[in-house]
Amino acid sequence: MAGAAATATVAGAVERRHTITMKKAAPESSHPKPAPAALPSRLKRSKEAAKAPTRREWLALKPVRNPLLQWRDEEGVIIIEIHRAQSWKTRLLNLVFPLPERHSVALDAIGSTVWRAADGEATVEQISKRLARELQIERREAEMSLQQFFKELGRRGYIGFKMDEAQNPAAST
Repeated sequence: MAGAAATATVAGAVERRHTITMKKAAPESSHPKPAPAALPSRLKRSKEAAKAPTRREWLALKPVRNPLLQWRDEEGVIIIEIHRAQSWKTRLLNLVFPLPERHSVALDAIGSTVWRAADGEATVEQISKRLARELQIERREAEMSLQQFFKELGRRGYIGFKMDEAQNPAAST
């Protein structure tokens, strides 16, 4: 999913450039899935644990780009600059393995379109409708692809989600 290529910058430092592509969701199989094995009681989620949002709740979320990230648009492709954390571990590791001060993540054309739309104003549903219309795919397929793409961006800390106060049950208490 993410490939790395070394490129020389003008300053002579080396940066790593990753590419994140948005994949089409695999079609759902008609074969029944095996039942999950029972988890030991110590590994089960507690009832107080946060539940996964329903489809309706997820579609109402508004993706927001991480304001601490620097990014730029180069000819329709979004390049996200990631600076290395300056902790004692990275400084120690840098003594043995020279690490670049920063690396770049390049989004493909579709990912760049989604990144621009993740402004905190548009909902996931609005973005998926736009994506389905532009790519001429089914809306459900666009939703599933967006879900995987946002999951990867969220795992990396590139985006977060916000919801309206009217939809937030914690805000009404």
